[in-house]
Amino acid sequence: KIHPESDIVHAFLVYSEFIYAVIYLPIRTILGPLACAHLTYDLLLTKQGRQNCNVFITLLWMPMCWGVIFGSMPWIEEALEMVKDGLELKYHRDYDYGEQYIHHHTDL
Repeated sequence: KIHPESDIVHAFLVYSEFIYAVIYLPIRTILGPLACAHLTYDLLLTKQGRQNCNVFITLLWMPMCWGVIFGSMPWIEEALEMVKDGLELKYHRDYDYGEQYIHHHTDL
């Protein structure tokens, strides 16, 4: 068993955090909006799309689809900060997660 405070875990976390941010950013900022735009166009504005999917279902799906994209803005900003920081770990051993996290996780 590898202890969470070990140097191996810490080194792995540095690289995994950076790789996560580099992969997450283009998916959420480019591919996500393009996919939502394509779905919106296809399901609402084309005859084939309206035939393949009930318009009421489409009207339920589209706000959810776009809601995921706009709702992920805080994580997009965080990932951008992680990329700018390079291999400087954001959530390091001494990171302050806040009062509630400390009380919840120290009472175990």
